[in-house]
This record gives sequence, structure tokens and C-alpha cells, in this order.
Amino acid sequence: MKDKKRFEVFDFFALEKNVLQIVRESFILFISFVFLAAIIGQIISAATLNCSVMNASSCVSPNITIFRLLNESGGYYNAHAQNATLSGYSPIYNYSLCCSSDYTLSATCSEAIVLKLFNYTNANVQFGNYSGPNTTYTYSSCLSASPGAASCTYSSGSCAGGYSCLASIASSEGWANNQTNAHVGPCSEYNTKVCCRLNSPPVISNVVLNSTYGTNYTYENLTVYFAESDADGDAYTNITDWRKNGTSIAVLNIAFNTNTSSTSTGAIRDYSTYGNNGTLGGGTAANAPTWTSSGKAGGAYAFDGVNDYIDIGNNRSLTPNNTLSVSLWVKPYATQNTYSGLAGNFNSYSGWIIRYSTSNQLSIRIGNGTTHQDFFSSGSTTTNNWTHMAFVYNGSGIIYYFNGINETVRSSNIAWLDYLSADVLIGSDGLTANRYFNGTIDEVQIFNYSLSANQIAAMYRAGVENHSVQMIHSDETTKGEAWGVAVTGNDGFDDGTSVLSNNLTIRGSVPNVTLLSPPDGNETRSRTPTFYWNATDVDGDAMTYEINITPVKFAGQFVCSDDIDTYSGVMNYTPASDLECFYDNSYYYLWSVRANDSDGQGGWAGPWKLNMTAVVDMSMPVNFVSFGQLSLLQDDNTTDNSPPPFQIQNDGNALININVTSTNLWNSIVNPNQYYKFKINNNSGELGSFNWGNSTTTWTSLPSSITNVSGIALLKYQDAFDSAIIDMLVQTPPAEPPGNKTATVTFMSILAE
Repeated sequence: MKDKKRFEVFDFFALEKNVLQIVRESFILFISFVFLAAIIGQIISAATLNCSVMNASSCVSPNITIFRLLNESGGYYNAHAQNATLSGYSPIYNYSLCCSSDYTLSATCSEAIVLKLFNYTNANVQFGNYSGPNTTYTYSSCLSASPGAASCTYSSGSCAGGYSCLASIASSEGWANNQTNAHVGPCSEYNTKVCCRLNSPPVISNVVLNSTYGTNYTYENLTVYFAESDADGDAYTNITDWRKNGTSIAVLNIAFNTNTSSTSTGAIRDYSTYGNNGTLGGGTAANAPTWTSSGKAGGAYAFDGVNDYIDIGNNRSLTPNNTLSVSLWVKPYATQNTYSGLAGNFNSYSGWIIRYSTSNQLSIRIGNGTTHQDFFSSGSTTTNNWTHMAFVYNGSGIIYYFNGINETVRSSNIAWLDYLSADVLIGSDGLTANRYFNGTIDEVQIFNYSLSANQIAAMYRAGVENHSVQMIHSDETTKGEAWGVAVTGNDGFDDGTSVLSNNLTIRGSVPNVTLLSPPDGNETRSRTPTFYWNATDVDGDAMTYEINITPVKFAGQFVCSDDIDTYSGVMNYTPASDLECFYDNSYYYLWSVRANDSDGQGGWAGPWKLNMTAVVDMSMPVNFVSFGQLSLLQDDNTTDNSPPPFQIQNDGNALININVTSTNLWNSIVNPNQYYKFKINNNSGELGSFNWGNSTTTWTSLPSSITNVSGIALLKYQDAFDSAIIDMLVQTPPAEPPGNKTATVTFMSILAE
């Protein structure tokens, strides 16, 4: 009897991956730059300063005399100096160092000392910043300018670029080094030059206010864009003052960017339309804080903790009745005294104040004229570090913010604030001695309404980035409002001209969308998942929807792509074609939806994350082939369906490749050999279920059990095209001994997309 050969198949498939998901918050920032004004080139020129020695009677307004000079022979070479403001002395010198400019000049000493004079008249001179041996002279010849600021230096040989030579000086003694005990003359006389310049403040140009998408809806943020330049090459900052319907949203907007030591009333500029300018030390120099260039954004003022403060006055706008917001940056130098004040005006039971309590924590006191209430923060500032401190009083409670984060909420039994006619102070609580702040304060703003948490966060981010607030969050805007912003350049010396942006009128209302399913971070095996959401429109308008399904690759280049679809209909969407990008190939999806009505597009809801996982799975409806008995050199195959061939089916959700391997069938010969072969063929009724050209469709020797060969390429997963057959061919080798012959054929499926 002929030997019986039996074939067995083991059905191997790739196990679905167990995916460890790390859930993170995801944000997409949509930015649309819609420039409403053309970019116009500007030529920025520095201020002119022209000085020369001339007959004193010829130096007439608007020219100014810096000092007079005369030598023993009646000329102005190798001369002594005389103070320009000298009166009641005789004689008055015949010659003047006379200066002119396209700026307004003065001989005041608030900006630059040109030279120091030993006496009012018949005087030797020294550098204006002299610090060498011998005494520093008492009398000053000075230069100031408006706008801008004057500065002077001293040079051997010639003045540096941007500086004008005013005069030259020389001393006869070597120890003086031509810096002191010197005679003076015109620039051409001596080698040591007196060099001064007029600072040109920065120029702001091309100020454009845009909304996020350029459509000005209530869900869009407002951002201002502008150019800034400085003819002198100075470092510059800028100050923004946001305005609604032509009026500043801040009732106090003080940036402290200008180096000001003047205690004149109102010398510290409030950039708001309310004009609540501040006065250093209340007008007393001993109580004035010191300006520093090391602010959070530009300059700031350092308070000594002893008696320094800034007086803002008592304008009614500084104590609104129903709502109040205060924002400032603080940098304490040490643990503060209890009740060291930061800002406010409070007395008895009226007004408001923010101050320290203990351990650098903050407290806020508010009063309604009859009673008062204190609110203490949980957080605190840290020594020698900048902290953004803000609070909101909304009529029902106090909300603290530290570094942009909502830190403490306290309910209030005070429903309104009582106006206090006392001045608002910065750096002092104004109530008791020794309650002064020891540290630096910058960017003080007061608002007569409740700022949103998102806007306070935006203000914090602006400070972290060391610039003024250049974005208004959509939480602050309401339909019908006209928004604008004034931008002012500053170089530490002076402000440039403020430039007002275009106005944007806020539009509304538009639909709002809430995503429902699949949940954020969900995993799906469906290649056509259905997305669900809810949309509302306060106007009840009919809506259309736009869904954005975007693949994101963890790293590397994109190799698959899905896109946006727009349509009208119900609030769900099923893709018309299969999604292409698997989590197994390092992709995930972000999906978001927005709605449109008669007013325009609503904001995007989402994005939510979705992982589409590949399922690599197969089965074998026919998994056993038996050829019965064969003689030596007798052959048989399954192409006549007797016996039936193997049948394989893709039960997953992705294209797969299938490799084939086998144990040895014959005892007399090992794989591969001509007596044991296979080939792939179409299953009846499922033509086109795999890639014919790349599959093994001609008789091919089966490999050894340790070697794979490609069998089926790109076997489809759709029900109508998801199977194939594997024909087998055997022929008994001439030296094969008798007996049962058995081999195990292994089919391994591999993700093919």
C-alpha cells in the first residue's frame, strides 16, 4: 500500500499591541495674520546738535548758551569759563558756547552735565563726570532736550559717531590728565574733546491690530503687531495701552520704563487715557524710590523699605464701586514687614489696599464705608525673585493670582467699594509708619472691571517674555465693542510718539461646539469611526459643520494623509473612506469641529486625540491538506481542488503581507527542493484581494523552517476581498523511503501599511 502523506497548518498571527497611553493636554494654536495696513518704509534720523563759540549777543532763542568763555587777551581761545546763568557779576564774558537743535534745548541739569566749573566766573573746568584726584567742582554747565535726552562723554582726538563736539579742554599739569583744572576753547584748539549727543526716542510704526482669524468674533483673541526702531541704536522697549470704545481699559497703566528722578508732580507717566500720573516720593526727594533698568519689562523702581513711595493721586477712577482688578510685578529684597504696602488707598472703612501680611504672603483689605474685610493669600512671593501678583474683586469675592495661576478664592460680604479721597500710593500702605515695601515694583495696572483668568495669564506671559501686553484674550471682548491699542516706544531716556492702531469692532454671535465621542485619548480599531459632537447657537440659526481630522506623526516625515471635510447635516460624521494612519506606525489623530451660522464660523472645539490601532489577524477556513498515497516520482497538486487547497482569510482591519515557511516533508531531502512547492491563487469570487504582481503566484519551493519567503502581498481586509488560496504541489523523490510523511506549513502575517 502507498504511503499516506498528511499536511498540517499552524495558523500564526501577530498579536495586537498593548499600548501604554500617556495622556497629555494638547493644544493647537491657529494663527491668521491679516494685515490691514501696508508696510511703509521709514527713514529714521537722529536729532541734530550744533554747537559753536560765538559772540554772546548772537546766541539768541531758541539757541541756548551752555557757558561763556573769555581769555586774558579778550578772545575765546585758552579761556576761562563763566556760568551761563550768571547775573549780578561784572564783567559778563563776551563769548558763548551756543547750541541749537531741531529739539527744544535747555541748560537744566536733569539730563547731562557738560562741564563742571570751579567758580561762577573766571573758572577752570573739569569733566562733568569727574571722579579723579583733587576736588569735584561745584558749579555745573548743563544740557537737556525735549523730546529725547542729552548725554555727554569725553574723548581724546575726536568724538565717537553720533556725538557732536561742543568744546575742547586742556590742563597744564600732568596729574590733571586734561580732566580737571583745565582751560577751555573751541573744538579745534585742544586734543581732549567735550562730546555730547541728543538721544532720539524710538519710533513706532506699522501698528496693526488683528483678531486671531481676522474675522473679529467674540471667540477670537486680539493681537497687536508693530515695528520699532531707534536712530541712536539704543535698546528699547514699548508700552501698550489697550482701549475699548476709545477709552483705556486700565484706569492706571504705569510702566516705569523712563529713567526719571524728578520729584515734580506727575513726572511718572500714566499711559492710560485717565492721566493718573504719579509723583516720586510725593514730591520729596528723600522719599523717592530709585529707578533701575533691571525691571521685568524695561525699567522699574526700587523701594528702600524705609520711606520710599510713589503718589498716584486720588482720582475717582482709581476706586471703582463694583469691580476692581490690580496687576503688578514685585521683587522683594527681604522678608517684608507686616503690612508693607504694595498699592492702594485705604483709611478707616473705605477704599482698598494690597499689602504683605506675614511670611511674604499677601493680604487685601476692602471697605464699603461702614465695614471692611481682609482677604489673605495662600501663596507668597519669594525673596529676590520676580512674582506677578494680581487680584480681582468682583463684588462677591476676591480672587488671587500668583504668576498667572488662580491661587486663592475668597468670598466677600462687601458688595461694593466706598470711594476714598486719599491718594493711591505705590510702595506704602499709607496707614502707619514702617509699612513700606523693600524691593522692586514694575508694570502697575489698575482696572475698573474684573479681568478674566485667561487675560491675567496673558499678562503674566508678557512679563515673562519681558514685554508689554500685546494680546487681549477673547474673554474680555463683547459684541459691538470697538477695540484699539496705543503703542509708545521707550529707550529708558524718553518716550517716543504714541501711535494708535486701527479699530476692530467685535462681531457675534457664532456657534459653539462641544465634542462628545470618541473621548479624548480614545483607542479605536475601526477605520471609519463615527465622530459625535453637540453645537449650540444663541440665535437659533441653521448651522453647517466643518470637521478637521489630522494625523500627527511622533517623529519623522508624514507618509499618510487625511484632511478636512465640510458638510451640512446632523452632528456626527463618519469618514467616507478608511482612515490611513495607524498608531502602530507612530501616528495619532487630532480631530476638531467647528460650526458656521449666518454670523460666521465658530471656534474650533478640540482638538481631541484618537489612536487608531491596527489589528493584524487571520484565520484559515481550510487548514489541512491530505494527498493520500503516492508512488515514487508520482506527483499531485491542489489546483484541481482535489484535494482542496489551503484557504486563508484576513480578519483584521489592515492590509497584511503573509510569509510562508515549512518543516521538511521528505526524509531523503531537505527544504527547499523541487518535490515540495506552493503558489498563491485567487479565491473564487474574490478576485483582486491581493497584489498579484508582488505575490508568489508561480510554483515555488517551500523554504526551510528557519527561512521565510514572501507569499501574499497586501491581502485586503474588506469582507468582499479578504481571502486567498495557497495551492500545494508534491512529488515523491526517487530515494524516498516509505512511510507517513507530515510537514507543518506556517503562515506569518505582517502589517503592510
